[in-house]
Amino acid sequence: MTVTCIRDQGDFPILVIPHDPLRSLSEENYITSKGGATIGGNMLQYKLTVRREYTVFSVLFFEQLVRYLVADDDNLPCFIPSDVFRIQDNSVPFDWAAANYKLKNGNLFLLGYSPLSDNYAELTSLLRQTPDAVEHFLSMDLIIHSRRTLQSLQS
Repeated sequence: MTVTCIRDQGDFPILVIPHDPLRSLSEENYITSKGGATIGGNMLQYKLTVRREYTVFSVLFFEQLVRYLVADDDNLPCFIPSDVFRIQDNSVPFDWAAANYKLKNGNLFLLGYSPLSDNYAELTSLLRQTPDAVEHFLSMDLIIHSRRTLQSLQS
C-alpha cells in the first residue's frame, strides 16, 4: 500500500494508548506516538514531504481515527493520521494480519506486518521507538521495497 502526502501538518490528536492494555489510560499508564511536533495549539507538524509517496506498513484504527504507519523523512516509524495522505495503491501485502486489541478505553484495530499485528508489546515498543522494534520495522521496509522491485522487473 502506498500513499502520497497531501499536507505535512494538521489539527489531530496525538496517538496515546495505554502501556498495559488491561489497565485504564492514566498518567502512569500511557505511551504516545513520536510522529509530529506541536506548532501551536493542537497543530502538529509531521516530518513528511508534500507530494512524496510513502509506503504504508500498517493501518491502525483507534478512537475514531485511522492512522498509517510510515517511515517519516528521518526514516523513523510513526503513525500519521490518514487525512494527511491520498491513497495511491490500495493493495496490501499478502502476509499482513489483523489484530483487535480490547483496551479499557476502547478497541484498537491494527492491520499490518507480523509481529506488530501479533503482539501488543511490539506495538508499544514501536511507539517508544526501541532499537529492536525500529530495526524490525526497517527490515520490513527492505522486504517490501524488494518485493516491489521484483514485481516491477516481472512486469
